[in-house]
Amino acid sequence: MSDPKEPKEVSTVKPLILSFFRRKHVIEKELWDLYGIRDELEKYVEWLVAEALGAKVLSNGVNRGFDLEHPSYNRIQVKSRKKQFRKVKEKRTTINNIDEGLFDHFVHVDFDLEYKVVGAYILSHGSVRRFLESKDRNKI
Repeated sequence: MSDPKEPKEVSTVKPLILSFFRRKHVIEKELWDLYGIRDELEKYVEWLVAEALGAKVLSNGVNRGFDLEHPSYNRIQVKSRKKQFRKVKEKRTTINNIDEGLFDHFVHVDFDLEYKVVGAYILSHGSVRRFLESKDRNKI
């Protein structure tokens, strides 16, 4: 029963929000149980890239600067970007600690609104570093 003090919009929306979070929890649990995916999109992207390249997803998930290991590409940092709903300035991906050389290759994946892959690229650490230095920033 809704609280008489709540505005009508809140009492109408609250069950919808609670339902969303309950469904989200069930999906998150299933992703974890079946695939070890914890952080939804970030882990999903790592898993997709690992599958595509034949790389190994690092099990502890706390390796500073890289997410995957590969026999040829070595340490791989994975980032992604999803198209925005509104026409707002495109969000850039931040790459921290570029000078520390914590990864050997960088993979970036772009998604559309329905999470379909619309683009992906892989760059060496040196290429990323040169690009960022030429732009005087830390975002791609």
